[in-house]
Amino acid sequence: MDIREYEQLVNSKKTPTNKVEGLVGRILRGKNPSDFNTLTDDPSRKVVFLVDSDGLGKLPGLSGYEMLIKVGYTEDYLKTKVEEGCKFKLVVFPEGQVAKLATWDNTLDILSEVYPEFAQIFNNPNVRDQLKSSTFTQLQSSAGFDFAAIDKAGKNDPKYMTADRFSAIKRPSLTDIRAFLYFSVYLKELFTGDGYTRTGSGQRGVPEYIIPNKPIAQLGPSRIMDIEVKIPASALHAVMSRTPGKGELPLPQFFDPRNAESWTYAANFDQLLDEAIKYRKTHNIKASGTDGFRLHVLNIDDQKDFTLPQGSLYVGGKSGRGAIEDSARKAAWIYRNLHHITDMTFTLDTHFAQQIFTRSFLVDAEGNPVPMFSEVPVDAVIHGKVRPNPAMASWLCNGNYGWLCKQVEHYCKELEKKGKYTLLAWPFHCVLGSPGHALLGILQEAQMFHSFVRGTQSNCEVKGGNPLTENYSVLSPEVLTRWDGQGSIAQRNTNFIKTLLKSDAVVVSGQAASHCVKSSIEDLLEDILQQDPSFAQKCYIMSDCMSAVVTPFRDYTAEAESALAKFANAGMHLVKSTDPIETWPGIHV
Repeated sequence: MDIREYEQLVNSKKTPTNKVEGLVGRILRGKNPSDFNTLTDDPSRKVVFLVDSDGLGKLPGLSGYEMLIKVGYTEDYLKTKVEEGCKFKLVVFPEGQVAKLATWDNTLDILSEVYPEFAQIFNNPNVRDQLKSSTFTQLQSSAGFDFAAIDKAGKNDPKYMTADRFSAIKRPSLTDIRAFLYFSVYLKELFTGDGYTRTGSGQRGVPEYIIPNKPIAQLGPSRIMDIEVKIPASALHAVMSRTPGKGELPLPQFFDPRNAESWTYAANFDQLLDEAIKYRKTHNIKASGTDGFRLHVLNIDDQKDFTLPQGSLYVGGKSGRGAIEDSARKAAWIYRNLHHITDMTFTLDTHFAQQIFTRSFLVDAEGNPVPMFSEVPVDAVIHGKVRPNPAMASWLCNGNYGWLCKQVEHYCKELEKKGKYTLLAWPFHCVLGSPGHALLGILQEAQMFHSFVRGTQSNCEVKGGNPLTENYSVLSPEVLTRWDGQGSIAQRNTNFIKTLLKSDAVVVSGQAASHCVKSSIEDLLEDILQQDPSFAQKCYIMSDCMSAVVTPFRDYTAEAESALAKFANAGMHLVKSTDPIETWPGIHV
């Protein structure tokens, strides 16, 4: 793709259908036209960062704000720069410049070239090892001051580590070095040295490269595109500020949408019961057993590992804020519709150390764990490039390793035959007993409050513990059969399917839209079509309370959107939590 084609793609605001190749680029910022003559508006800056073709390919289709978040700007920093009057542009030019992936080693190598007076420091193996092993938070704590506050104060603050100040220190400490890298080299708090940007929520973004600063005119053919940046209103604020619609209840006083961002937040259930009793009396809410119209709400995998950036498999969506905002909206929706919700079920993705999708189970030909997020196609298993860990055989199949290898091959073939996702080596997530396995605090609070107010059970459905199959759907594992035809390895969740089909309506949301939500609805639709096709019109999918998986290697947004379109075509309703439930078609509450 040439630079003019890419410019047209960005201006069209459409997602690319073809892979972007042969280009690199950089976000520029400045207040005056002259600020955009070089790769940075800071004349003292000697190195800058670039985004490669893969990274550029993820920018078209995003708003200007989303573009900057995607490449690593934090929300607060971006707000500050917009308030200061900064403008933003995207410069794109052909590959070929001397740039290196921004790992710690490559970055320090280039810094040794452009700062020869500091080469001895940057080439010191101990310094490199300590920078790699220390987090920014740890080093900032050791420094004893807030780097961002000093950065905002500017170079007049003595703590702002310029090259001159750094040079005056005879034996700079690790915090001195990190301060110089922060203030003078612009290795900010999101720089981790793994070669990728990070979003403000900690999610890995796009690959980034480092290059000595140059005038744009020396880069050869290039295109500079304006980026309009509008800071969006906080989704969490919008949850609280929305006026209750017709037939909706007011939010309880204790509800705080900011708890959707908290890893540690947990309700006091005894206090919550007291609040529920008062709320029930105040609003004259009846027990769920008296409902004439039975509404079942199915919440898929709203667990900490999926819903928070600290989780091992955070579902940030394209914005990086996906699951956080989804959770706040959903909690508010539950409170506003407590009197309409008869039953509510939360699914719990539940795993152990050794399962067919874990890196401890899947090894390469040399017996090493396969890389995280690597796909395992059938051919890789057949040719021994990927195989099950031999240690699994002793407890899985009485030591019959040959049987286990054939079962994994059969599993991959069945996934391919059914058109399901290729087997993937996922990060460890939702391990039973781990903090990430727990329901997100703000949603468990809503679950328990509903149970207390309406006198119904706080139901959970556990899935995912079978070591020989993935289990995206709450209704069925991905593969049920053995390679030798001797029985099965798993069964469908027929009892829960019957429970859902007894309802007058089912509302579905959760994480992730591209995987566990998608698979659960697909299985539900399969049973509906077999038993009662008209029931599809009794299913409601809250599309604003779910997000798609976006990994460093693949964005599953298109799969999620395609699935939603398929469900709508089958008769299911796509709805939003912000629309009063009484306006949903077919709801009789």
